[in-house]
Amino acid sequence: LLEDDIELSPFFYIYLKLALLLYAYAYADAGAGADAGADADAAPPPPLQLLGIALYTPRLVEISMPRRRIDLHSELRGAGAGAATPGGTAPLFLQQLPCSWGSLFFPRPWREFHRYMHRRLHERAAAVQIPRSATNGWSTSWKKFLVELCFLRGWVVLYPNFANQTSFSTNHLEPGEHIGGKANTLKHRPIDFVVPLMRDPRMLRELWTGAAGELRAPPPLGAHPVLDLFSERTTQARLTAQGSAAISAQSELAAAVEGLRGEPESAPQQFVQNLRLAVAGWL
Repeated sequence: LLEDDIELSPFFYIYLKLALLLYAYAYADAGAGADAGADADAAPPPPLQLLGIALYTPRLVEISMPRRRIDLHSELRGAGAGAATPGGTAPLFLQQLPCSWGSLFFPRPWREFHRYMHRRLHERAAAVQIPRSATNGWSTSWKKFLVELCFLRGWVVLYPNFANQTSFSTNHLEPGEHIGGKANTLKHRPIDFVVPLMRDPRMLRELWTGAAGELRAPPPLGAHPVLDLFSERTTQARLTAQGSAAISAQSELAAAVEGLRGEPESAPQQFVQNLRLAVAGWL
C-alpha cells in the first residue's frame, strides 16, 4: 500500500522479499509455532498476528497527544537480537501500529480488516475506545479502523530500524485530505515525517551480516523488540491479552469482531497459498 506522495528506496524489493521469506513463508510452513519449552513472552507471533511489513520508520508518535519525537534506533540499542555488533541496534522491530506510508499487508488480515471496516461504517458496530489514543477522535481516516483492529487482535507489523530512521519509503507531505487540510490543525513539519531513503548497500547488509561482513543467521521473529501503539516496550503476549480483555469487557465489541476471519484459524497452508499468489510475479 502506497499513498500518492510516497517515494521508495531502490532497495525496497530486496527488503520485502527477504522479510517475506524469513518471517512469512518460513513460519507458516513450519506451522507458526514456538519452540517447545520457549517462554510465552518470547514466542514468535504466528502469521495470523503478523499484519504486514512496513517500509517506513516513524520519527513521531502520532497517536498520542501531545505528539512526541522518537529515535527508536537509539532507544532500542541493545534490545532484542540481530544487531551487527554486540550492544548495537537490531535492524528490525515489531510494533502494533500499522503503517500507511509504505507497507505490504498480508491477505488474510487485510480481508478481515475490510469486513471490520464495513461493520463499523455501514452496520454501526461498536466503536473501540483505546486508552490514551488520539485515534478515538479521528473521523476521516481509514487507518483509525485498522488501529482499532490491531488493538483488539494484538496484531503487529515488522518495521525497519536503521540510523537516522533511514527507510525504504518516505513521505513528501504533499497537500491533501490530512496534510494541509482545512479541518486538520496539526502541523506537519518535514523534519518529523520526511526520512532519508535507504541507498547505502553497506547499511542494507546489516539485515544479514555481522560486523566483519560475515553472513549470520537471522533471529527468529519473536526475538525482535516489540512495541505497543505508543512506541513503548511490551511483549506479543501482553498485546494479545490486552485485546482479548477489551473484547471480554464489552459485549458490543465481541459482536463487532465475531466471524470476521471467515476462515479457520488453524489453516497455515491457506496463509502460505495467499502469500504466494500475492508475490507470484516477484519471485
